[in-house]
Amino acid sequence: MISVSKNSKTHEAFTCSDNFAVNMLSPGQEQMADNFAGKIPQEERFETVSYRVSVSGAPILVSASAYLDCRRWRVYDGGDHSIIIGEVVDGDVTGRLPPLVYYNRRYTTVAAAYLEAVMSPDFW
Repeated sequence: MISVSKNSKTHEAFTCSDNFAVNMLSPGQEQMADNFAGKIPQEERFETVSYRVSVSGAPILVSASAYLDCRRWRVYDGGDHSIIIGEVVDGDVTGRLPPLVYYNRRYTTVAAAYLEAVMSPDFW
């Protein structure tokens, strides 16, 4: 499942495509994440990275630590976002580092975000 803002320049590409890939990045790849999040023009995003074409035809980043290759199954209205459900047709874990996540307006890892949350006085 992915969620794409209806205001995103890539919204139509994701909602109309028959396939998509979820490429999981690792700490140290924040610049790449920023580029795909819209920090550079859409048409330039794949010019700075190596990728291959997946089973479904979606791009798989060579440096991703894991990926899910999906065929679009359903698209649901999620208010200001579209929720796109995919059927996973292929996937792999190629790295050993934890996945990079964007949480609380910054990049971190799932473990660090969890520790930050449970150490917060508001948690208890």
